[in-house]
Amino acid sequence: MSQDIYNEPANAFVADFIGESNILDGVMLSDCRVRFSGHDFDCVDKGFAQNEPVDVVIRPEDVDICAPGDGMLTGVITSVTFKGLPTILPKGRPSVSSSNPMRSTS
Repeated sequence: MSQDIYNEPANAFVADFIGESNILDGVMLSDCRVRFSGHDFDCVDKGFAQNEPVDVVIRPEDVDICAPGDGMLTGVITSVTFKGLPTILPKGRPSVSSSNPMRSTS
């Protein structure tokens, strides 16, 4: 249920409240197709009227940083927040192994 709210928030307030997000003005072209920032994108949303204005929610984990000119959108990174390194727990193993390149071992 909470994953559904995160992935499909009811409105811009909920989207921003439950996680980091960028909210942009967009227009639904058809089911599963939205236009924003001058480009058309596939999406998961359905049931909107054609050309209906919508809030497009882009989560940081949905963005790939690439070389200038290689992507569909251009932006400026204004801040970076370190939220730790991913920790992977292998199935059936009771111990946890993690590395932290930010920490000195000396």
